[in-house]
Amino acid sequence: MTRRHFRNFVFFPLSALTLIIVMIWAATPFVAKHYISQYFEEQGQDISIGSLSIDFFPPKIDLKNVTIKNATQDTLTLKRATFGIEALPLIARTVRLSHANIDGFSVWVAQQENDWIVAGINTAQYLQNDESEEALQTNTEQETEIEPTSEPWKISLPKFTFTDSQLHLSRQPEASIPAQTDRFTISNLTVKDLSGKALEWTGSVALSALINQSTLSIATQFDYSPERSSANISIEKTKISIDDLRHFLPSPFHTGEGQLAINGELNVLQTQVEGAPVFKVNDLNMKTEITALDLAINEQDKITTTSTILDLTEANLEFVSADQLTFTGKTALTSNQFAFTQANLIAQYDNLALTLPIDIKRDELGLAAQITNTQLDIADLSVVLDRQNNNTNKEAKEAGQKDAFQAEEKRLSLGAFKFTTDQLNVEIKDGQDPAVRGENLNIATQSLDSMLGDKKRIAAWKNADINALSFSQQGEQFDVAFEQINIANITLSEILPETDSKLTLPILGQINNIKIDTLSANQDGSRISAITTDSVKINLILNAQKRLENLVSIQENPQAALQPSLQDSNAPKAQDAENAINNAPNTEEKPAFKAPYYVILDAYDMTGESQIHVQDRSITPALQRSLDIDSLSLRNLNTQDKEQATEFTLKARNGKYATLSSDITIWPLADKLTMKSDLVIREAELPPYSSYIANALGYQIDSGQLDLDLTLNADNGELDGNSHILLREFDLGGKKESSSVIKAGAVPLNIAVGILKDSDNNIDLDIPLSGDIENPEFGWQSFMILPVRKALFKASSSYLMQTFVPYASVISIAQLAGDQLLKIRVEPLLFEAEESRLNDAQDVFLKQLTALMKDKEDSKLKACGVASYLDLGLEEPPASIDSATRGEAQKLAQERSNILKDYLVKEGISSSRIFLCSPEVDLSKSSQPRIELNF
Repeated sequence: MTRRHFRNFVFFPLSALTLIIVMIWAATPFVAKHYISQYFEEQGQDISIGSLSIDFFPPKIDLKNVTIKNATQDTLTLKRATFGIEALPLIARTVRLSHANIDGFSVWVAQQENDWIVAGINTAQYLQNDESEEALQTNTEQETEIEPTSEPWKISLPKFTFTDSQLHLSRQPEASIPAQTDRFTISNLTVKDLSGKALEWTGSVALSALINQSTLSIATQFDYSPERSSANISIEKTKISIDDLRHFLPSPFHTGEGQLAINGELNVLQTQVEGAPVFKVNDLNMKTEITALDLAINEQDKITTTSTILDLTEANLEFVSADQLTFTGKTALTSNQFAFTQANLIAQYDNLALTLPIDIKRDELGLAAQITNTQLDIADLSVVLDRQNNNTNKEAKEAGQKDAFQAEEKRLSLGAFKFTTDQLNVEIKDGQDPAVRGENLNIATQSLDSMLGDKKRIAAWKNADINALSFSQQGEQFDVAFEQINIANITLSEILPETDSKLTLPILGQINNIKIDTLSANQDGSRISAITTDSVKINLILNAQKRLENLVSIQENPQAALQPSLQDSNAPKAQDAENAINNAPNTEEKPAFKAPYYVILDAYDMTGESQIHVQDRSITPALQRSLDIDSLSLRNLNTQDKEQATEFTLKARNGKYATLSSDITIWPLADKLTMKSDLVIREAELPPYSSYIANALGYQIDSGQLDLDLTLNADNGELDGNSHILLREFDLGGKKESSSVIKAGAVPLNIAVGILKDSDNNIDLDIPLSGDIENPEFGWQSFMILPVRKALFKASSSYLMQTFVPYASVISIAQLAGDQLLKIRVEPLLFEAEESRLNDAQDVFLKQLTALMKDKEDSKLKACGVASYLDLGLEEPPASIDSATRGEAQKLAQERSNILKDYLVKEGISSSRIFLCSPEVDLSKSSQPRIELNF
């Protein structure tokens, strides 16, 4: 090639081409700025571009300091954007971006009714054009035959960054409401090693963003194709506030408060199995924390919590369909200061901790869930039912509502609750009832308290434990067993006094401890190895209507007066069920008759200092007696075995001296009563029960002491036994009107009692018991024999006078009219007003009284406490006193008698020689506080 040819065919063309490229390179920024500015001017916007650089070798665009604004504000700003493309890969149909960076990009987007304005440009103008172009494109595609597409281009992006950018969003769906403004900030969006073509892509993405003040940080590495996709996702330092999302939440959630923090990671895999997608989530470890939550679910329901954390670890999920999935993982839940409000119910707790490893599988056979090594701890749990606000209570009081029950809240509180289990399984198979099985469950609770209003305690206990509980249940079939239940410091029914009230009602029931050993039960019956109750205290306070005054009832209707009830003799028994089934003609016609639920109790024992206290205000004077139980036991209670005998033993005391013991062996399932029993009562004072007995006898009991030996056997309803009754110093007082006055033939009862007394002033009866249980016959053979013994008694007046000379200063002897005996009367023992204790002034009297009773060993003393009007703090006797004042006075008189008896017993006098009368109140002018004494 010559120089001329080189110049004409190489140098000049290349120079011209270079010049053209340089001219284009130099003109392109200006041309681009011109058309861009022209477009935004048409939209009513001003644009300024600080720098626009376009390079061809290598291809690169660098844009700096772009600002778009209208008359009032900036609508778009850009600090810098750079994009570079490598030229050589284009030959291999690959677009490789050498770099792509956007920094400081901000755009303002506004919604005004149905229009969306982006960077000051109303997008509504493009919607109609887009619809027309879409319709035209559809018609063209229908007319044009689709030719096979060539191989798609491949795109490769080593790294893309999008930093320090913001989206300002303003929404005003209606002109009548204020605009809602929000800000979305991308602090850093980084895409690395992105490559792919068509529907196959791989790469990694890391995003750090803000929604208003809420932070979001997500990183993922993915590999996607239609046949198989996988992603490793990591979420860190994500904190979302309801306040920042308020404008995007539906009602009523948008009114709530609270924050959600999320940290975790997971691997997601999606594959195709027989044309259906299968999703797997592996190595899922996710921790979510909700703090300061106050969320309304609807108008009446609300949830609040100070902090609730759900930690899911080592979780794996495989999802094929709703009917085929598996899930395994460990769940840990901790929650503080949680409360759930629903209408008139509030449930809340102070702390909760739950550890829940779980394994769930669902397939064509059904659903199976297995939970192992679970632990649940709850502190300060409380539930409030029938909650009433203050205004409601105030209105109720002002209206004078009679039914106060409806305004009383029911509150249940629990200081601590702990639950652990080795295994808990749930199986749900198609067409079958769910099956639940649990092994080695342990439950421990502390400080349970249930209240009705502020002043009524239904029940409470200090702690309760259930150990080694196992159970299974499916439909109506169940089995349950445990090793032991312990419940300590139980309180049943307590009415708390008002702040300004001095009246305090005793607690209905208190039990120091209940222990139940080895229980097993199913749908047919239960068996218990042993029940032990320690230190049982029962207080029965009956008011004037014979209702339990210290009973807290949760029923709206007041309790009915106590009435005896008889068991329905037609109630089904196990034998009835057996007979009905055996008498059925064939198996297909077996009657639908189920035997009663059976109970087997091997042993029951009452230990410790147990007591039953009865106060009956329905009678005058009011009865106050206590039965101290030394021991009570039950053996071999069995409502399933007809041949099994049940044994019952009781030893108790009434006061310091009266005793009661009983031994009973009974066959509960016998067709008719079958038993063996012995009952022994010693030194039972009768005057306190005068008001009860007087209604039947027609007379008050002035004094008397009962000894009873009862032996009663029954064989299939046939009675055989004997009752030995000894009444010491039994005297009747004034006559009482009664419709059930008992008479001995034509002889009045008071005369009959006098006839029955022997030389020791006792009534000694042996009453044989015989006959059928439905028509018992009592033998009164001894009734006419006892008067003979009275004729053997003779008294000598001179002998008595000489005998009592050493005690003449305190004893007087009087001749009784119509009697051969001299009545010995001890002068009354006087007391200071309002005092019940013995003092030094009574010392001489008491020593002579003690010496007399020791000298005369056969003598018996009757002590009758008397209260005077002086004991009431009055200077003059009143015409009458109310029942409450009389009751207090009688109580003081009874205390004096009890103290005197205790004194004499300590001095060596047998308690069986001292009898206490019913206390009296003397309002006469000359009355004095005293104890009347008689032999």
